Amino acid sequence: MDVCVFGQSFVRKLEPKLGNSVKTENGEGKIHFVFRSGGTATNLMSMVDQIPADVRVVFMQIGDNDIHPHQQAFQTATIIMNLVRRVSLQCPGALIFVGSIFPRFKPQGMSREVYNRKRVIINTIIADQVRQLAQVRCWDNCRKVRCNLRNYAEDRVHLNEAGNSLFAKTVMMALKIGLRRLQ
Repeated sequence: MDVCVFGQSFVRKLEPKLGNSVKTENGEGKIHFVFRSGGTATNLMSMVDQIPADVRVVFMQIGDNDIHPHQQAFQTATIIMNLVRRVSLQCPGALIFVGSIFPRFKPQGMSREVYNRKRVIINTIIADQVRQLAQVRCWDNCRKVRCNLRNYAEDRVHLNEAGNSLFAKTVMMALKIGLRRLQ
């Protein structure tokens, strides 16, 4: 019943909030964390083999660092989907949740409007493509975590304490839903 939370700096900040186990009606499992602060889909690809192959659920928070001013949204979505497919090959029996990309209130190298327009397009492309993968689901973070400035740190990129608490609750919800569906 082990699970894994995989991704970039948002995952690092979840570790102290989620703890090291997930409990359901049918037992308890270990939570594995695999992350790289500042991680992009490209450099996270080299970390996929750190995910135990026998985990039952994987929650992926990726893509937030992949949006660039000079790269088209469809190119970014393709890179992210390559990582999703790679994780599904690493963990063939797992249910995989791909967390939607969070808004940024102060993105680097582009306006907030350009970043968010690309973010919405990428999230839409990923949602369409994961429908073709039997064991992968999208997880809409912004419906579950209030994505407003009050829940962001001073850098306006990362979540603050309140935002991280909300995010941890929604990730735990995904992990438990995933475990229930697989039983």
